[in-house]
Amino acid sequence: MLLVLTLLALGCHSPKTGQTPVDTSGPAQTDSGEPTPSIPQEPVEATVVVSDGPVMVLEKRFALELSAGVDVTMSCVLVSEPAEEHVLFGSNAASYEFKLFGILAEENYNCSLSAGGSEIWSDVVRSNPIPFIGQLPEIVLTGTSWGHYTLFNHWQVGNQNGTKVHRLLILDPEGRLRWYWPLLDASSGGIEGKWQGGAIVVGGGRSITPKLLTLSGDVIAEAPPPLGAGSNPEYHHDVGYVEPSTLVGISSHWHDVDGLSAEGFTINAFDTTTNDVLFSWDSDQGYPDGGLVAPSAGDDPWHANAIQWVDDADGAGLIVSMKRVNTVMRVDRLTGDIAWSLGVGRDFRLIDINGDPLGDEEWFYDQHGPELLGNRIVLYDNGTSRGGPNFTRVGEYELDTVAMTATKLWHYTEEGWYEPVYGDADRLPNGNVMVASGNCTGCVANSPSFIAEIDPSVPEVVWRMQFTDTQDGMYRAQRLDGCDLFANRLYCPE
Repeated sequence: MLLVLTLLALGCHSPKTGQTPVDTSGPAQTDSGEPTPSIPQEPVEATVVVSDGPVMVLEKRFALELSAGVDVTMSCVLVSEPAEEHVLFGSNAASYEFKLFGILAEENYNCSLSAGGSEIWSDVVRSNPIPFIGQLPEIVLTGTSWGHYTLFNHWQVGNQNGTKVHRLLILDPEGRLRWYWPLLDASSGGIEGKWQGGAIVVGGGRSITPKLLTLSGDVIAEAPPPLGAGSNPEYHHDVGYVEPSTLVGISSHWHDVDGLSAEGFTINAFDTTTNDVLFSWDSDQGYPDGGLVAPSAGDDPWHANAIQWVDDADGAGLIVSMKRVNTVMRVDRLTGDIAWSLGVGRDFRLIDINGDPLGDEEWFYDQHGPELLGNRIVLYDNGTSRGGPNFTRVGEYELDTVAMTATKLWHYTEEGWYEPVYGDADRLPNGNVMVASGNCTGCVANSPSFIAEIDPSVPEVVWRMQFTDTQDGMYRAQRLDGCDLFANRLYCPE
């Protein structure tokens, strides 16, 4: 029997649970319930073949053939920084394939294989150079943050009409590349990539069908072609995954809007095992008779740019951000009705923490990346149509859906910060907020992209990854727990 084991989070003590993850292939149990290790009675011989991943050169594969079926431990230690150790366990087999991800480029790793407490193989494994090293963003780090990785989509040229080289990248807290994936089909920067449910979820970009990928890039599941009306509907901006088997995506949906043909939007959820449509909602059913806010002018009058599938105290919902009308709305997934619309001139009255009314300038404008958690929503406020001097900020509002009030809790901005096109905001487990501010070269001069962690209690930036070249663009970013990826004890302390 060949066991294929991917080196992710096994071998680390999780700070969330305080327990050591164990192999799930089912080792034998004693009467007390404790696992019985498979200890070789005779010396075990091992044949190990080391190879590269097929696309991602920072992947190493170890094909193991043993003279007996035994429990094994695989360890790879970075020679230049011994605190970095990747560990994987396997149980009671004579053949294994280990996949090692998250190693640094052009480094030596001391790798060893042990069985029954004895080392049965060791070698120095050299990682490959990065083939596109000149196309990685140069960054400057400030502040302190540890125990995590950062996943984001990146392109080399920021101008929306220029030639772009798109990739998903994962960097460690020191800004070093740990994983990447080429997005060869991308035609725009509006791409969502995230680690969710043990897989990479990616889609959008006007050309990338929502899909689940392994870290090797193998397609686990893929949505069908977009269902929107028109001659060439396209997936764009956002994708979601709901375990165990639901993919959600936005696509264009051309229909009549006040007598003119315009690009509306449709949001569809698919069962990844059958491709059955589980949920569908579009702007055609929402306007003019379904409660959808009136469109702006132009052929993309709502510009839906983010979705969030929510199940909370208010029931089954779908959060939709519409940039061109400065609105975030909630759709009831069971009825298709619009439960509420948030933004200037919509359903909520804006107040401060003392209950006093606030002016329209305190609302968000041309927003990206709203995230609802409980009764609070955090978002990236691009600010393009706010009026007055242009500036961008991130902020949070508390919603009371009985009194229909939105309380502004905090805003953060800084001098010279204005990005009209891209952006993202995510609540972190420690209560801070991570902001991804992607530069659009040709839109704003001398405004390089950055990712920052903000402490909203001040508010202030506590960690920042600043790109140095305005030609480096991005759209969204995700903070990944150091114990969820790559089994690297450097970022997953015992």
